[in-house]
Amino acid sequence: MDEETAPGQREVLAEVLHRFLVIEGVIGALLTRKDGQTIGSAIAGPFNEAALAAVTAFVMAESRAVAACLGRRELSMAFAEFTGSILLSFPVGSDAYLVIIARHPANIVKVQQTFRSISDTLRESA
Repeated sequence: MDEETAPGQREVLAEVLHRFLVIEGVIGALLTRKDGQTIGSAIAGPFNEAALAAVTAFVMAESRAVAACLGRRELSMAFAEFTGSILLSFPVGSDAYLVIIARHPANIVKVQQTFRSISDTLRESA
């Protein structure tokens, strides 16, 4: 967890991120700042959180640039599929991203619904 996050807020953030781990296929949830710094995580696997956060920040910045080329559309989610796994990234306000790591089969609709239901809490933590 990031040192700038208050202790009580860290516990709330950890609880919120763990909600994703009960969704079919999800093996990780990571909240990162736009600069690639990790704010909080709940990951069940051997992942390099710092590298994942940094790369996600870059990918989301580029995705927003593509959205701008398409008529300044707002980016609501970036999706990348790899052999056996999926990466979903959601903007959290203007300064952070939620990264979800999942394996096939994953319930992407449930991930999106969960994100919508807790996005205000995530924004407060970012």
